[in-house]
Amino acid sequence: MATGKAKVEVGPVAFDTPQDGEVLQSIGLESVFRVAGYLGDKEIGHGSSFVLNHEVTDDGIKLWCLTNLHVARIILNLHHFLYAFSRSGAPDDLVTDTPAGLRVYVGENTTPIDSLIVPKGQFFKPEHENHLDFAIFSFTLPVDRQTRYFPFNKNSTIKAGSKAYAIGYPFIMNLSIADGLVSRIYKDGDGDAERQSGADIGFWKWGIQHNIAINQGNSGGPTINDLGVVIGISTYGYLDKDGLNFSIDASSIYEFISDKSNLEEITIQPLVKKLALRAIESARYG
Repeated sequence: MATGKAKVEVGPVAFDTPQDGEVLQSIGLESVFRVAGYLGDKEIGHGSSFVLNHEVTDDGIKLWCLTNLHVARIILNLHHFLYAFSRSGAPDDLVTDTPAGLRVYVGENTTPIDSLIVPKGQFFKPEHENHLDFAIFSFTLPVDRQTRYFPFNKNSTIKAGSKAYAIGYPFIMNLSIADGLVSRIYKDGDGDAERQSGADIGFWKWGIQHNIAINQGNSGGPTINDLGVVIGISTYGYLDKDGLNFSIDASSIYEFISDKSNLEEITIQPLVKKLALRAIESARYG
């Protein structure tokens, strides 16, 4: 699409031949974003996200992004910070009026996330289902901002032994890319032997086991093959195990979100207000 004399590209980019990490990272810079919870100028945690789809509106380019549910649930940690804020003697109106919520970083700019689309019944569960660890949000960019992104795998075509990459924001680092191999693919009912032996991995249904180095902050970023196709969402890694990491299979996510009855919307600011009021009550009455 074009705006004036400047031609910008918006949409998924697919390749017919394998690409190296440098090419894939350049697309990641346009479409993989840092997501953070915040209270005032204090960040309370972050993860990664990536573009799932887009639409052109009168206001600009609306991007629909995917992240982990446990990244989106960072916002629930606001209660603890607001409680400490209340206990410090801050006036009630200061607690309730201090800006707080979720935001997405696009370059040096940040945009608040207004709402989340999540698997129904999972957001407030203390222990949500691991294979449903994903959430969708949207925000709008100016129409002249180039945004190439990785196409989403809608069919189960991943093979063990194939090369894969993870892109995201580990720890305090800027966008980073790591590579490795797909080790195993789990479907419904797989992993029975491991489970019976006492292993509690929790990704028996839609898990992609791989040896890509993912760390805190990578959660929610895309796992892609060397053709730039999203095969999963980076979700979990064992800190005390070498190369035992997991992503959720993209084709299973796509099938699940295609049925809108599986999903519900969580609006952010009403939730923040409730968390603030509960923090005030807890601080006041114990």
